[in-house]
Amino acid sequence: MDKMIQVIERTERGLRVRRVSEHDIKKDLQHFDDVFIDGVFTLNRLQKPRTKLRPMLAYCKQKGITPDELTPEEWQQFYE
Repeated sequence: MDKMIQVIERTERGLRVRRVSEHDIKKDLQHFDDVFIDGVFTLNRLQKPRTKLRPMLAYCKQKGITPDELTPEEWQQFYE
């Protein structure tokens, strides 16, 4: 049995946490590496992240809810 990992993904309503098998993660990473044959890919580090994930997840854990259950008002406190 594969180890399950929690993954944060963006939805229309915001972010949600889902469980994914380690095998699926490795398969996706292999596909990603195969797409960039020369091994070159970059991320734009000039822009700040739009959402403060760690505080948001801590808040959700404290309230006993998932990120997709946050109200729009609650979301506002985690935007930069």
